[in-house]
Amino acid sequence: GAYELSKMSWKPKLSYRYAFFQGDDPGTTKDESFDMLLPGFYDWGTWWQGEIGGEYFLSNSNLISHQVRVHVKPSGSVGAGLFGYVFKLDQPTGTGAKDVATEIDAYADWSVNSNFIVSFVAALAHPQEVANQPPYNRTSNLTYGMIYVAYAY
Repeated sequence: GAYELSKMSWKPKLSYRYAFFQGDDPGTTKDESFDMLLPGFYDWGTWWQGEIGGEYFLSNSNLISHQVRVHVKPSGSVGAGLFGYVFKLDQPTGTGAKDVATEIDAYADWSVNSNFIVSFVAALAHPQEVANQPPYNRTSNLTYGMIYVAYAY
């Protein structure tokens, strides 16, 4: 769901996304987990959820995510926003853990011309119980920064 304040100058848009990717039920021999096929990119937070979680240690399988996004468009060539994520497992780990991480991402996209787009991204993720266990063993926060240049022809 989303709501845009279209009469304001920067047209702020607030949205919420709930995504559910089924996990494998360990009580059966059949693999019921969602199998992601041909991931793609057309906007931040669409397929890979979270710049840290989605690109480095999560997959769109056995995952429940809550995403809150605020997007603004200060000019025709610049868009920017913030994401907040809560990541949980559909099927818990052997210890019963389901909480994976929380994450906040900030981005700015600049359309330099009709061919080039430059994006700036910063992210912070706070690992929780699942990420604290093997194979990740991550107890400290993760940070990330990126400059991304895309050329369209």
